[in-house]
Amino acid sequence: MNSLFRKLKRRLVTPGKLGSRSPIRMVWDALTFPFRLIGKLLVLTGSGLVAWWKSRHWRCLAWGLPALAVIVTAATSAMFASSVSRFDLAVRYKEQGKAAMNASQWERAKLCFERCVELGVRDQESLFELAKAAEKTGDEQRKAAVLSRLAPDDVATFAPAHLWKAATALSKSPVTPDRRTAAEKHLRFALQLDPDNEPAHALLGEMYFQSGLMSSAAPHLSRVARRSPRFRMLYAKALLATGAVTQATSMAEAAVSDATTLVTENPRDIPTRLELGDALAFLERFEPAASLLQEGLTLDPDSLELRAALARVYVLHADKILAGPEEIERKRIVAFQLVAAAMQLNPDDRHVFNRMMDLVTEEDDASTEARKFLTANIANGRALGMSHLLLGTSLQKNGDLEQAVFHLEQAFQLMPEAPIVANNLAWYLVHSEPSDPQRAMKLIEAIIERFPDEPAYIDTRGHVHLALKKWKEAVDDLQISLQKFPKEQSVHDGLSKAYRELGMIDLANQHAAIASKLA
Repeated sequence: MNSLFRKLKRRLVTPGKLGSRSPIRMVWDALTFPFRLIGKLLVLTGSGLVAWWKSRHWRCLAWGLPALAVIVTAATSAMFASSVSRFDLAVRYKEQGKAAMNASQWERAKLCFERCVELGVRDQESLFELAKAAEKTGDEQRKAAVLSRLAPDDVATFAPAHLWKAATALSKSPVTPDRRTAAEKHLRFALQLDPDNEPAHALLGEMYFQSGLMSSAAPHLSRVARRSPRFRMLYAKALLATGAVTQATSMAEAAVSDATTLVTENPRDIPTRLELGDALAFLERFEPAASLLQEGLTLDPDSLELRAALARVYVLHADKILAGPEEIERKRIVAFQLVAAAMQLNPDDRHVFNRMMDLVTEEDDASTEARKFLTANIANGRALGMSHLLLGTSLQKNGDLEQAVFHLEQAFQLMPEAPIVANNLAWYLVHSEPSDPQRAMKLIEAIIERFPDEPAYIDTRGHVHLALKKWKEAVDDLQISLQKFPKEQSVHDGLSKAYRELGMIDLANQHAAIASKLA
C-alpha cells in the first residue's frame, strides 16, 4: 500500500524531462496542466478513499482528504464566480433594455428584458418593462402572461400593472359593465398598494363621475383637482351634485383663475380655453363664456370642439332664461334666438335638438318663429338635415304623419350617418301605420353599434323589439332606458306590454299603473 502512495505522489509532482519535449509539446503541456492536475487529484482522492475503505487505515484517508478539499473549494469558487457573472450580465441586460425603451427600440428592449428574466432577475420592474415592450412589438401572448403575474384578478400585486389593466379596460369601446367592474377592482388594488397614486385616483374618480356616482367620485377627484382646471371642474360638479354648493362654487372659481392665467399666457391653448368656458358656464356667467369661446373661434375657425362648446353655452343660457320669472312668451322668444344660434353652430347636438323641439311644438309666437327659422334654413340650404328632422318630428307629435314622414325621410337622405336622424326615423317606422319594424331595426342597430351606451337609442330598439314581438329582448332594452328615463310614459307602457306577454302579470300591472299616473 505504501508503494502505491509513493507512486501516486511521484506522478503528481514529478515533472517530465524538458529536453525530450518539443516547443509545441511544452505549450500543450502548459495549457493542459490545470486539467491534468485536477485529474491527478481526483485519481489520488479516489485511490486514497478506496484504500481507506479496504483497510480502514486513517493514513490512507489522510492522503485523499487534502485533494478532496482542494476540489470542493475550486468547485465552490467556480459556482460563485458563475453566479456573480450571471447576475452582472442580467443587470447589464436590464440597463440596456431601459435604454432601448427610452430610444423606442421595442424589439431590442424586449430581447434585453427576456434575457434578463432568463438569467434569473425577475423583479417586478423588469417584468413590467418586458410587458410594455411586448405590447409595443405586438406580442400580446407574452404581455398577457406577464400581466397575469403582476396584476392578477384576485390579489393586489404591483400597482403600475393594475393601473395599466384598468386603463386598458376603460379605453375599449364600449365600456361594458363587466369591463367597468374589472377596471374598478384593479384601480382599488393599485390604491391599496400605493394610496397616493394620482393616475389611479383620476381614473377611478372620472369613472364614478361618468357613472353618476358623485359621492363616490368626489373623494378621488379631490386628490387630483390641483392637476388641471378640468379636474377642478369635475370635482366642482361632483360637489354640487352632493349638495356642497359653497365648496363647488369655490372650486369652480379656482378653475376659472387657473385657466384664465393659462389662456392669457397662450391664447391658442384650445383645451384650456374650453375648460375656462365650461367653468364660466357652470358659474352661470354665460355672456363672458360665450365671448371667450367666440374669441377662440376667431383664432381657430375650424375647431369643432369650440363650436360645440359655444352651442352648449347658448343652450344653458336659454335654459336659465326659460326658468326665470319673466313673462313666458317673451322668455321663449329670447330662448329661441339662443337655440337658433346654437343650431347654426352645432346642428347635430342632441341638446340643441331637444330645446328646439320644445320651442317648435308649442303654439305661440316662439314656435311660429321657430318654424319660420327651420323653413328658411331649408330654403337657404342651412342645416338642411336637422331642419327637416325638427319639422318632421314636430309634425309627427302634432299628428300630421304624412308631412312628418316626408321631412324625416329627407333628413335621413341628407344625414344618413347622424344618429339622431336614424333614431327618430326608426321610432316613426314602428309607430306609423303601416309599421315597418324590419327597416327600423336595421336603422337602430347600425346606430347602436356606433353608440352602444346611449340610452335613448337603446330605448328605441326596445320599442322595435315590441313591434317584432320579441318580448324578452324588449324588456332587456327598456330596463336600460328606464334608468335614464324613469318618468317616460312610453317606457312603462312598453315594459307593461312585454311583461304581460311573458306572463309576469304583477310587473305588468305595476308598470301600467306608473304609466297611467304619468299620463
